[in-house]
Amino acid sequence: MFIIQTIIGMTTSPSVLESEKIKILYSILGARLKQRRIRLGLTQGDLADMVSISRTSIANIEQGRQRLPIHVLIELSISLQSNVSDFIPNSEELLDQSESNSLDEESMKIINEKSKGDAKTRSTLINFIKEDINN
Repeated sequence: MFIIQTIIGMTTSPSVLESEKIKILYSILGARLKQRRIRLGLTQGDLADMVSISRTSIANIEQGRQRLPIHVLIELSISLQSNVSDFIPNSEELLDQSESNSLDEESMKIINEKSKGDAKTRSTLINFIKEDINN
């Protein structure tokens, strides 16, 4: 658990928020693995065969439903010609995602349009709106 806490920037004891961040971590990780697999033109079955796990496991990992052991992540990274770090979100990305979960879809659409892909701007806008809502 300490390794995951370190990766996602948590220093407190386990909480509901921590559980939510862990779900977000696996969701982002899975989406990045899927994106890379598709970019390389591989099917889930192809990738599963390369790392000796089931196609169903690949599907579940990509959807963030299955927590994969570190050795499987390393094997997937090698098979996808990438670094492990390419798939693991940083603490800022996790915070942004968990914060955005509390805003409605329309607000997030506007924030994403205005931030133009800049994570710092996105985070600032999310915090500004949340602060305004709480006041």
